[in-house]
Amino acid sequence: MPELLMEHQPGDKIEKVLLVRQSQLKTSRNGSLYIDMELADKSGTLSAKMWNTTREMFDVFVVDDFIAVRGYVQDFKGQKQLIIDSVVWQDPAEIDVAEFLPQTARDIDMMLAETEQFADGIGHPKLHELVRAMLSDERIREGFRTAPAAVLYHHAWIGGLLEHTLGVCQLAAFIIEQHPELDADLLLAGAILHDIGKIDEFTYDRSFRYSDQGGLVGHTAIAVSMIEKQAGEIDGFPGKLLDVLLHLVLSHHGAHEFGAPILPVTAEAVALHHIDNLDAKLNAFARIVREDTDPNSNWTEWNRMFERRLFKWQKQTGEE
Repeated sequence: MPELLMEHQPGDKIEKVLLVRQSQLKTSRNGSLYIDMELADKSGTLSAKMWNTTREMFDVFVVDDFIAVRGYVQDFKGQKQLIIDSVVWQDPAEIDVAEFLPQTARDIDMMLAETEQFADGIGHPKLHELVRAMLSDERIREGFRTAPAAVLYHHAWIGGLLEHTLGVCQLAAFIIEQHPELDADLLLAGAILHDIGKIDEFTYDRSFRYSDQGGLVGHTAIAVSMIEKQAGEIDGFPGKLLDVLLHLVLSHHGAHEFGAPILPVTAEAVALHHIDNLDAKLNAFARIVREDTDPNSNWTEWNRMFERRLFKWQKQTGEE
C-alpha cells in the first residue's frame, strides 16, 4: 500500500497517523452530526468526512493534533476524499513532526550557499555589509532555512522561503543582464531581503499558520523593521540608500489590493515586483497541476489564486 497520503487512490483502505489541518462539526441533511476535516502528511492535504458522529468524538482532537485514522478513500465529484471510520488521538511527543510537514525537494545547504553567493556579488560596501549581517544572524539564518514562503499558495513547505528567494535572485540576475541600466546591487539586495519578514510572519513548527505578529503586522512591515534595525548598527549607512531599499520591500506586491502599502516608483522596484510575482505564480501553477486529483480531466478545479480553471498541459500525453 502507498506510504504517503496523496499516493492513495479511490478504493484504498487507510490505517495511518495524520495531522489535523482543519476540523468542523456539522449537521447533515438528515439531522445527524458529522466531522468535516482536512488531514495531512508531508505529501499534501485531503478532505475527510466522519459520518454519524457525536460532539464527544469531535472533542477528542483539535486542529494541529495527530490522530490515527482508519477508513478508505473514495471519489467525490472527481476529487479524492477520505471517509473515516475511527480516530484515536496520538501523543505528539511520540511523533516525528518532519513526516507531516511538506519540505523542499532541493538541498537547503546548497540553496543557502547560492543565495550567499548573490549576496557576495553586491558591490556596494554598505549594502553588502547589511545583507551579509542579516544572513549571518543565527535567528534569521535558521528561520530563513526553515520557513515556508506562504501558508498555502506558493512554496508552502519547509525551506520554501529560501527556495523562492533564490529563484527571485536568479531571475534578478538575468534581468540585470538584459537591463544594465538597473542598479544591480540594489535589486539583488531587495531580492534577498524582500520576504525576510516571513520568518516571523508564519509559525511552522507543526503546521503553516500566521503568527500573531504576522496577522497583526504582516511580513512587509516586519522586514522593514528588521532592515532598519540592522542598518542602524552599520556606521554611516546612507539614509537615501536605506529609503530606496525599503521602498523595494514595501512595494514588492505591486498594488494596494495585493498588500503593497506603496506602489513601485523606481525601476528596481518595478523589476522586483514582476520577478517576485513570476516566481510565485509559476511555482503555484505547477503545484496546482501536480496536486489535482482528477486524472480524467484536462482541467483543474476552479482555483482561487488564479480565479480560473487551469489547463493541465504538463499532463498531456502523445501531443507536442
